[in-house]
Amino acid sequence: MMLDKHRMVWVDCLKAFLIFLVILGHLPDELHIKWFIYLFHMPAFFMISGYLYRPRALKEEMRKIVSQLLFPYLFYGICLIVLFCFMRGRFYPELFYSFLIGDYLSVCEIHPPMCPIWFVLALINMRVSMLIINRIISRSSLYILLLISLIISLVIITNVRNFPNIFMIKTTLLCLPFFIMGYCISQYKLMEKLKTVSLRITFCLSIFLFLIAIYLGFQNGTVAVIFCTYGYNLIIFYIVATVLTLIWMNTLQRLCLMQLKFIEIISEGTFLIMALHYIMSIQLCIMYWKKALVLF
Repeated sequence: MMLDKHRMVWVDCLKAFLIFLVILGHLPDELHIKWFIYLFHMPAFFMISGYLYRPRALKEEMRKIVSQLLFPYLFYGICLIVLFCFMRGRFYPELFYSFLIGDYLSVCEIHPPMCPIWFVLALINMRVSMLIINRIISRSSLYILLLISLIISLVIITNVRNFPNIFMIKTTLLCLPFFIMGYCISQYKLMEKLKTVSLRITFCLSIFLFLIAIYLGFQNGTVAVIFCTYGYNLIIFYIVATVLTLIWMNTLQRLCLMQLKFIEIISEGTFLIMALHYIMSIQLCIMYWKKALVLF
């Protein structure tokens, strides 16, 4: 099988690692590590999405949004609803309606296996937002854009906690700074600059910042970006998620030097894995517990 020589190996490794954390985060928390995973794994997905984002002409960008995001989102969502209704023997109009308006609080209450695809709806919102933003703000003003997005998030998210998260608008506002941050990192080639720093300095600094971020994240409380839950302090949430993501990005950039086809396949199939892993995880858990009960 031919390998794409133009692919960024560390990006494939990071996406594969993150989708593994998504799966791990939806399994029974026997190791008590969900709190750690939730600190950064979805912000990291948005940041790497921003890192890979490239501005395009209006028609081309809309075509890509529809073909690569909107159509798969609707297809998988409707298929999961049909499968659920078929297995239950009746139609659930409230589930279909909640899916259409992007109300994933209600979707998760009715049919939890559909929860993971909320990420795609939020990503669609971000791509459309960037389509508008790129026509207003020049690339030289990206840091200003990042600051503005953070301020908007701080003002709105902290003051509308009880407002419905329709079409994942609140979650989009919460996570848009991560997307813009990833875009800034790409445009200003910060990953390439990090790679020039001494390995010893990078290692020591990463360990130090990792421990501080873990401590702050633990003290800050529960994080679940799907429900706009960011702990006690939104600023600490942004700092912890950003620091942990950058540490993983820089670490994998240095470690992942060999291109592996199976990692590339996982990286390209993250949408499919995200859409279907919850159902598969539930079935595996049921099989595990049935076997455990038989042995007992």
